[in-house]
Amino acid sequence: MPVTVFSNRPRFRTLMRSLLTAGLLSGCLAVSGNGLSAEPELADNPYGNYLSGLHALRSSDYATASVYLDAALRESPDNAQISLLAFQSNWRAGNLDRARELAAILVAETGRTTGLAPLFLGLEALKEGEYALADQLLTKAQRDPLSHVILPMANAWLMAVQDKREESFEALSRLRSVAKPIADIMEGKLHEYYGDWAAAEKAYLGGATDPMTLYSGTQRALVRTYLRQDRFDEARSLLSDMLARNPNAVELEDDMARLMRDKNLEPLTETPLQAVAEGTLLIAQGHNDWAVKMDLARLAVSLDPTQVNGILTVGQLLDNSGHYAQAIAMYERVPETDYRQWQSRIQTALSRFNMGEKIDAIDDLEEMALERPGQLGPLDALSRIHHSEAKYDLMLSALDRLVDRLKTDQPGHWNYYHRRGIALSSLDRWNDAEQDFLHALKLSPDQPDVLNYLGYSWVDQNINLDKALGMLHRAVELRRTGYIIDSLGWAYYRLGRYEDAVEELERAVFQEPMEPVINDHLGDAYWKVGRYREARFQWERVLGLDLEGNEEVSADEVARKLEYGLSNGG
Repeated sequence: MPVTVFSNRPRFRTLMRSLLTAGLLSGCLAVSGNGLSAEPELADNPYGNYLSGLHALRSSDYATASVYLDAALRESPDNAQISLLAFQSNWRAGNLDRARELAAILVAETGRTTGLAPLFLGLEALKEGEYALADQLLTKAQRDPLSHVILPMANAWLMAVQDKREESFEALSRLRSVAKPIADIMEGKLHEYYGDWAAAEKAYLGGATDPMTLYSGTQRALVRTYLRQDRFDEARSLLSDMLARNPNAVELEDDMARLMRDKNLEPLTETPLQAVAEGTLLIAQGHNDWAVKMDLARLAVSLDPTQVNGILTVGQLLDNSGHYAQAIAMYERVPETDYRQWQSRIQTALSRFNMGEKIDAIDDLEEMALERPGQLGPLDALSRIHHSEAKYDLMLSALDRLVDRLKTDQPGHWNYYHRRGIALSSLDRWNDAEQDFLHALKLSPDQPDVLNYLGYSWVDQNINLDKALGMLHRAVELRRTGYIIDSLGWAYYRLGRYEDAVEELERAVFQEPMEPVINDHLGDAYWKVGRYREARFQWERVLGLDLEGNEEVSADEVARKLEYGLSNGG
């Protein structure tokens, strides 16, 4: 999921604009302190319940929305719009039995052929072995943004379970033009289903010559095709390479332990429904829209209740929307014997932290860090928790312990050094921080956050100016956010290139019009080029924005600039 938590300035922004992608996410909705919605109070008329349900739905509080909309539907059972909204709410809340009833109403009584309802019913029919009904429903489902990828995949497996081999690959060919990577994976799984391991290997590779360039799930599938062809050494070699690049990936560690113990690995998917569920989850993970991701992740879990990655995805999406107790309930569905329970425990601790159980959450993560001395996840989570509270000494301690556990440098480790650099910089240990930023860039040269932070810091200290400007230009090329553009503009300002500063800072304000520090910078730049009226307009605007807790903009200083400009006292 991803946004960045780290400040784009050398100092941590008091009002964090971003959240933590590893599960430490602030609730942005009106929920109670523990992440549970308040008990809905039903109105005595359907219109009141409809409006309350609509409000809850738009706030992504689907559990509450489902209660209100079900109540409204009881009073207006023939209202197709309420039926649709009630279906969406129950579906996203995980009330799948009720969602199934509403989907049947939508398809049978309103003739609905788009969206999730007919697709869900078609796949449910496939799950129950009712192939004729599945064919009827999937044929009825029109291709729309939600189903245009899933339909050909579902149809391919519908043909496969009816022993229609040629038709199954023909159906899958329609997927290739819109989602080739997923088509390659599904083709490989179809060949596995038919027992043709060499063809499966070729499909998984998809024309690639280096397996290490593929999606990790495809790499794991390739390992299994090698084993089925009695190529144990190649399987072990590929898995070893994968572990070397991702030394703390619990699924790879689990694969290696099983491989060395049993000389074999079970298939990643063993039934057509599991294959459809995995494909559906891959589609979900490729979407940026929260609601679409939730719809598809729920669909994957409904098709295959053992789909642990789907369970974790639903939990993380609930975390993202501030429903922490519901997220924990999903994480608790991960079996104790599954290697991914380790991840679920970390996510549960982060959810508990966000619910206000801070001490218990930190204690849980500290215990996990001791439990598996080679694992990075608990320390990574601890560092993010301490970062969110601006406790840089504790953040540094967690990251020091984490870096000590790194056996070899990998490109993906840049993030740890970047964040340790932020902690060191915030503790006024700039020389040490600079070494970490440079090491992060050595591991992964084109990371805009690192380029931005280090480049801006150098400009701020009036050192390495040419190199710093180059870094900031590159950061803007890689990620044109208002905050990074502001860094470049402010660098120009500090260098006395005021016209250039105005040009960049105007772009930054256009992207982030409500950000006080960027508006303040633009006001300063306007003053320096003689645009005094516009400068005062920007400073007045700053005073009208929310400055509470903002360490970068002082209301008193802005007021002085309004009175005196930058020639005196400003």
